[in-house]
Amino acid sequence: MDSSLGDPGSKTHEKWKRLMIGAAASLAVASIAGGIYLFTAPQKIQIPEKVCSEKLAGAQVEKLLPSEGEPQFTEETYGGNFGWVDYTISKGNCTLSAGQETVNVWYLYRHGDTYPQEEVQEDRRRVEWGEEYGYYEDGAFFMFVGCPRSTHDDQGKLQLAVRSSRAERSQSDAGKDISELASLTASVTRTLVTDMFKCRSAESLPEGPVEFSGDQP
Repeated sequence: MDSSLGDPGSKTHEKWKRLMIGAAASLAVASIAGGIYLFTAPQKIQIPEKVCSEKLAGAQVEKLLPSEGEPQFTEETYGGNFGWVDYTISKGNCTLSAGQETVNVWYLYRHGDTYPQEEVQEDRRRVEWGEEYGYYEDGAFFMFVGCPRSTHDDQGKLQLAVRSSRAERSQSDAGKDISELASLTASVTRTLVTDMFKCRSAESLPEGPVEFSGDQP
């Protein structure tokens, strides 16, 4: 037989060899792609049931923090244990972080400070919440809430601020992030006034979120 015609068995072997190499390459690509997908799949973020030294409910803040991503949830408190109460002067500061977002809650109680409404709201975007008042600025609601302890202490007032990185970036004050922050501010205020400081004003707190005054957006 003329050897120039080639060996059919050899040709079949080479064909299968090429098929096996192609299959192996495809499997390697698929494995790498699958590995990349598994490696980069978003991680679910777990918000604890209680946050800020277990004084606030995690459900209060979860709408302003992502449900998945990195880094995972962290909590930092400053200036002593959040929730410590002294009826001469008390303060607390708690920052909650998850993914690329943060929520910060800060409060100050100093006996005798009245924070007159016309002074704290001057040239600012005014907000109201029933008889309570404050202002909105750069992704934060600042509130000044009456906190009388007894009939002989009508001057007590609690100052607090609730800030959100999402709200700070919002382009519209009517947007969802601002609305969620307004609801969170009201919720935190109720917790501070009712559960922590046990102010006499707790019974008169309104329902719903804090609101912008008058025709302000």
